[in-house]
Amino acid sequence: MGLEQIGKYELLARLGQGGMGEVWKARDTQLRRYVAIKLLHADLQANPDFVAHFLREAQFVASLHHPNIVQVHDFQLINTQGSNVKAYMVMDYIEGGTLADYVRNTVCKGSFLQATDIVYLFAAISLALDYAHQKGMIHRDIKPANILLDRPTTADTSLGEPILSDFGIARLQGTGTSTLTRDLIGTPLYISPEQAQGHDVTLRSDLYSLGIVLYEIMTGTTPFKGNNPIAIMMQHMNEKPTSPALINPNIPPALCAVILQSIAKDPDARFPSATAMTAAIAQALNLPTPASLSKPGSINNENGYNPLQPLTSVSGGHHESGHGTATPPIPFVPAQPKRPRRKALSVYAAIIAGIILLLVGIGAFTAFPRLFSQSITTTPTSLDVVIGQISFVHSANAPRNTFDQLKINLNHIAPPPANTAYYAWLVNSNSPESAFPPRWRLQFSNGSLHSPPNNYSSPNYPDLYTHNDQFIITVESITNVPVVPGKPIYYAVIAHTSSSSPTFAVKQCPANSSNASASPCS
Repeated sequence: MGLEQIGKYELLARLGQGGMGEVWKARDTQLRRYVAIKLLHADLQANPDFVAHFLREAQFVASLHHPNIVQVHDFQLINTQGSNVKAYMVMDYIEGGTLADYVRNTVCKGSFLQATDIVYLFAAISLALDYAHQKGMIHRDIKPANILLDRPTTADTSLGEPILSDFGIARLQGTGTSTLTRDLIGTPLYISPEQAQGHDVTLRSDLYSLGIVLYEIMTGTTPFKGNNPIAIMMQHMNEKPTSPALINPNIPPALCAVILQSIAKDPDARFPSATAMTAAIAQALNLPTPASLSKPGSINNENGYNPLQPLTSVSGGHHESGHGTATPPIPFVPAQPKRPRRKALSVYAAIIAGIILLLVGIGAFTAFPRLFSQSITTTPTSLDVVIGQISFVHSANAPRNTFDQLKINLNHIAPPPANTAYYAWLVNSNSPESAFPPRWRLQFSNGSLHSPPNNYSSPNYPDLYTHNDQFIITVESITNVPVVPGKPIYYAVIAHTSSSSPTFAVKQCPANSSNASASPCS
């Protein structure tokens, strides 16, 4: 099989790849439109009943018709090099990125979604997920990478239209439900405890994964991490998640309770449906429940055509995903997904015109901390310039050989730019994602940064010394609680010794980061 063309489709660019296949942007040479083609990792030789199974599952997937589910137009089986049979699916090409991209570029940098955007996002996803569940289809792999964000047609929201993708991929590849290895479908970071244990997968397994997505949206990280998939799955099964409010103190207690209920170990303790979960989110944020969640499901009962024509090269009709108008990002104004969203433009035109300068200011402001981290660097650029020191302290209540406090003493520090603050971080460079890094907002006074009388400590980190090998200071916006550090401007390399009070020199990052290959500044 050549990668330049499959049947009537010209492959233009590979958009991504993973354990279940790879996705390509392609051009339908007959209908002259762009489509997305997913080449599935499916092997006929591994399952003699694969063809019948594949076509049965393909018809099921193609029968889903919902504005927030990627429309599938065609499935094909093709022969390559004799008996080696491959499968591919043809679906709508969505112009935007994924929710995973959005979270990585915003939430993970401390720029959290506003309440209206959160409700808007989960309302659209929950309607699609409940629709599929009503049709008997369980997704099995809900995660941000499988939630596409169609390119918005207006500038009133940073989010695009949420579109769920990859329904039924696990079943299409011949995966059964009888053994642990066959049921282990899903990404370990988002997998439900029952999936990890090899038990039957139900709709509440999807709801657990959606709850993990909510946790990540609100904190910038997933609740369970590890060095390998088995370790992560064991945490899903046995460990209590860290309260999201300990990571992001701005999360209201009511919303924290919703998040923890959505990822309960017991499926029966979770929400009964995705829309019920979204309604609880809206209530926790003091927002009205979106009207779309309580409307009769006319679109859910749509008896659309089945575009599937197995083993031919004829595609079904093109499904156009409409767009809605998301409410401008004003706190406590509900964003309700509507179709078509363009009809609401006239209603909000005056509001958009009145706040456009505010939107531009907010967008520009989120970039300032990274820029400021470069502008405040003072003239000395050598790695040998010491501006102070840090010491690890053993408090009276700490266990033996445990350093639970950090003492900071830095001088000759430039004041941070307006609306920003210095943050101190302890980092484990060998496992940067194994835990949420300890961080503290520092108080600047008369060119100095000093720890308070009782030094810095963290209830989540009883031992600040053993598992960390780097100390860095960054400049962050005061309007958001950072989850991951920005560009370091000061640093210390932490070595592990038997000293009763380990102390390390803090140095200034050089202006030319290429000179700092051995430091956290690079």
